[in-house]
This record gives sequence, structure tokens and C-alpha cells, in this order.
Amino acid sequence: MRNLTEVQLNLLEAMTYIDHHALNSIGRKDKILDLNGKETVGQALDIFDDEKLEQMRASSEELFPGGYTPNEMADIIKKLKTDENLKDLEIIKFQSNEKHNLYMGFKLPEDEIHEKGGCIVAYRGTSGNKEWADDAEAMYKIDSPQQVEALGFYYDCTKENGKDKYDYAYVIGHSKGANKAEYVTLVADSNNAPLQWDGEKFQKVDRKKVVGTDTSQHAVYDTSKKNIIKKCIGFNGEGLASNTLRFYEGELNELQKDLRDGNKKMTIYASPYDVVTQLLKHVSYKDRSGIECSVVKYCREHGNNNDNVAGTIERHHSAGILLPKTEQGEFAFEQRFVNADGPVRGMDYIHELTTYLMDYDKNGKLVDTQSEIIPANENARRAAFWTADVLGYEKAAKAVPLLCDMNDARKIMGAVDKYIAKYFNEKPDAADRIDNLFRELNLNEETVLKIFKGQDIRDKIIARGEKHLEANQRQERPLVRQNQNNNPASRQHCKIL
Repeated sequence: MRNLTEVQLNLLEAMTYIDHHALNSIGRKDKILDLNGKETVGQALDIFDDEKLEQMRASSEELFPGGYTPNEMADIIKKLKTDENLKDLEIIKFQSNEKHNLYMGFKLPEDEIHEKGGCIVAYRGTSGNKEWADDAEAMYKIDSPQQVEALGFYYDCTKENGKDKYDYAYVIGHSKGANKAEYVTLVADSNNAPLQWDGEKFQKVDRKKVVGTDTSQHAVYDTSKKNIIKKCIGFNGEGLASNTLRFYEGELNELQKDLRDGNKKMTIYASPYDVVTQLLKHVSYKDRSGIECSVVKYCREHGNNNDNVAGTIERHHSAGILLPKTEQGEFAFEQRFVNADGPVRGMDYIHELTTYLMDYDKNGKLVDTQSEIIPANENARRAAFWTADVLGYEKAAKAVPLLCDMNDARKIMGAVDKYIAKYFNEKPDAADRIDNLFRELNLNEETVLKIFKGQDIRDKIIARGEKHLEANQRQERPLVRQNQNNNPASRQHCKIL
């Protein structure tokens, strides 16, 4: 069996982010990396010779999709083309839309022990409005549409006539791709999975819509149907919905047993500064000593030395920022990720807030704004607006029109604010924690402008129906609390656009 390191798997995951940005930087007009007829990783990357890679390094773009700098992407492509364990990997399947290679499957060679060899399935992060909408649905649905699609791709890569083609598999992903990898690892081959083999193909199970606490369609997990997944590796990815973990309780228990026995079947490598890792719930387990553990493993950031992008949320979220580097700033691909102590101060606020919203609203009925909403006090209201501004509206403005009509979209956005305000009313220390978090992330007026890429995004968001922001548009709003020492310098990070 070819044991690939987490660094090598990180490099393979980066292939899903080679799109028109990287291609345009070397003078090509292609929208996506053409994989048709390309048998291996090396062949797919043949268009990037040394001259083209130097051209990419000189790109005027600060960041490519996925938060990679042009220089990083050039180094990654060069390594993929030369690494003895990666360059000859066979590309067995891929799935694309008009802009991105969403999923990729690679074959690992046979060896003396594994006569059928292995497979790697890689999932790209959020790509396009359909997936933004799916992010919202994944907060409360047991199986979101894109998670089911990801499971189908896994079966397409690893199955033949309903049976395993390989002896083992890796599933990997970044951001939402990590969420898909975690989901697939949990449910693949389960007798409760939403796709089942009917003798001819994998068909979606004909069961009624199951959300919330309804487990009437759930069967006892058949432990004899374990999947062939050896490792699930994610990078800066969100977890799973409470409803998913609740519905697949038997499957989760088996996974937890594997983890407790020392089988590192699932690991999510994360930057201490990454916000996305805090979303939803990651698998946890108790080790043999009874100590509560998580599959999330925090790693030190490297290569965050570009003043124009350093410290931005997009950069902290990049899988490339985890790759080890020397003191001189050169990639050290042969090394392993460097451990970090844990998330920065206040990051637990993001996790608690999203799980609060998810657990409080188990059936995804945020449209119903009339029930159990407590009016916010002034500090809670300000904190709610700030949170929604920075972390929610850009994503939600893309997602909600795809899920419902505009009138309902307005209600949803209003409800999100109210639920956040309710959280702040119930958590008196939340104000200090979000204050610490935004200090750690350097979220001041300038960096927020970078996140929203200018005033036009806010104008578009307001035009979509978030009229409850208009009353706050003309005034500066303190983040969550008045500064006791009245020091202007210490208040700067609290300013809103």
C-alpha cells in the first residue's frame, strides 16, 4: 500500500483549484484544467513548464481561488509534476461544471498485499451558487443534495457492479470538500445511506423527507458493511450537522470505536485562525484513557508573509497555508505539518454560535420568525449585526434566493439576526469572546472592506432585501461594548463600514 503523507494529499487536493485564474496567468483561455484524455497527474499538468510557472509567479492576482498565492500554486504544480508518488497516479474519474473540476478520483497502484490497489477521491471546496445554497441546507438536513452527490461520485470511483474495486481508499477535501469527505466516510456502504445498490446501479432511497429528530426511516446499522476507507483527510473544513450525527448514530459509534483504538481514520488539519473549521460539529470520541478528543488537529500557518493578503479570512482558510516551509520561505514538502496548540482566542464563539443556531432550529425553519424570539439588548443587537455582516450575509445573500422566494429570503435574514441576538442575550460572556476573536483576526474597517471586496457587495446585499441594515448603514457601530478607557486606537477594530 502506498502510504501518502498529509502533505502529499494536500498537494493532490490543490489540483481541484487549478482553474481559469491559474490558466489565465500563463496566457491560456481555458476555463478549467482539461482532464479529458489525461491518464496521469503528470500528463494533466504538462502545460505548466518551467517558463509558464515563472509566468504564473509574476501574476498580478494576489490570491487564486482556495486562497493560494500564485507563487504557492506554481510551487505546488511543480511538486505534483516531479513527486515520484504523485506524478504517475492514474486519473480514473472526474466531475466538473463550467468553471471547476469539482471532484477527482485517482488510482493507487497494486502491491504484494493489496492486489486491487487503492483509490483517492478528492473534493473541492464550495463552488458556485448551488453549493452556497447547499451549505445552508447542510446545517439541518441529514443528507444535503451535494453530500449525496459526493457519495455518488465516491461509488462511481470505487465500485463495480455494486462491489469494491479496490482494497482501500482515501477521501480528501478542503472546506466544504472536507465536509463531503467526512460525510462519505461516515455513511459509505451503510444500510442507512441515501444511495443503495438495486442490482443494477446506486439509486436514491425512496424515503420521505427526514429532518430534525425524525428517525423513523432509520434502521439498525449493519456493522458487517464497513467501507474500505482507510483515511479521511480534510483541510480547514466544516463539520457535520447535528441531525446527520443523530441519524447515523450507529455508524458514528463504529467510527468512534476505530478512532478510540488508535486508527486515525479521520483527521481534519486546521489553521488556528480558520473560521470555517469552527462551523457545525466535527466527530469527537473518547480515547482509551477516557479523555475527550476531536478529529480536528491544529497546525501552524506558514507562508503568510504577503502584506496584501496576510491575515485575511480567505488566506487563513487556505489549505496551502498549512504546508511546511523553511525559515527562508521555501516549501519543505518532505516535512510534516507542524502542530499548533489550538484555535486563537474567541474562536470557540463561532463554533458555539453556529451549533446554537443549528440545534435551536433543528428543522430548518428560520423563516418562522414569530416563535420564541427575545428582543435583543443594545450590545447584543450590535454584535448580531457585526456577526451577520462579516460571516453571514455574503454567503446567505447567494444562498437564500435559491432556496425560497424573496419575501421568505427577507424573513430568513431577519430571523438569523434575531437568533444571533437571542444567543448573545443568553451568553453574557459572548461579547468579550467575539471582541477577542476579531482582535485576533485583525477585523477592522480596512480588512472588512477586503472581505466584501468593496462597497458594491454591500449595496447588492441590501438590494436583495436586507432592509433591516439600512437604519444602521450611516452610523459607525461599536462591535459589542463601549471601551472603558475611551482610547481611539483600541476602538479602531470595532468600526463597521
